[in-house]
Amino acid sequence: MLSIENKNPLVCFFTDDGIMFKEQGVGIIEKVMQDINVVTYSMRMGLNVVRREHQGQSAPDQFCKNPQRSRVDLENGVLYWDKTAHFYGNYWSYSHSVDGHVFRYNDIFDWTDSICTLSVHNGLKCQTPNDYEAGLQTVWCSTTQWMSSSLESCYVNSPNNRVSDNFHDNSSGDTHYCSPDEMLRLYEQGKRIDFLKVPIPHIDCPHTEIDIMKGIQW
Repeated sequence: MLSIENKNPLVCFFTDDGIMFKEQGVGIIEKVMQDINVVTYSMRMGLNVVRREHQGQSAPDQFCKNPQRSRVDLENGVLYWDKTAHFYGNYWSYSHSVDGHVFRYNDIFDWTDSICTLSVHNGLKCQTPNDYEAGLQTVWCSTTQWMSSSLESCYVNSPNNRVSDNFHDNSSGDTHYCSPDEMLRLYEQGKRIDFLKVPIPHIDCPHTEIDIMKGIQW
């Protein structure tokens, strides 16, 4: 719930199938976001991200090393890059994501207000997180061009969710399939997923399916 009375300067979005697999200090995010030229801090980006996968197709998607369009702050462990140095839709250009991205609260409040207005008057669909993220793309061109992240990502989206009404629109269980009936059976037996026991492979793409069933515990 967004409120004009909110006192927190920053807001971060996560999805229900995201996994934070490494600690991320809040202090460095607060420091980075004091730079008004930076539109977002992404926890899913880092130098380990080198490819994009979509609908079973994989393509290179790497950090721009042009010194005029990017900067590596080794002292603080932060990457900065110009989102316009990449083709729109690449991970490195996709600033307005609701998947592990930090924004200024005031920015999000204003953008959401615009999306609501478009939803009412122009019929812009805004019922799911995917709809909301799509709505955020309407402000991509009018926002600052610099993005930031840690040197290595600490968050990954694992497409395991199959319970929403529109899961057919998204990849789900393509690599590590488990039927909903089997998962329900295990749940009713009292078994739960301990995410500290889930093995995390090398992450080279922000959307990497993790075998979360390996974390099943009593």
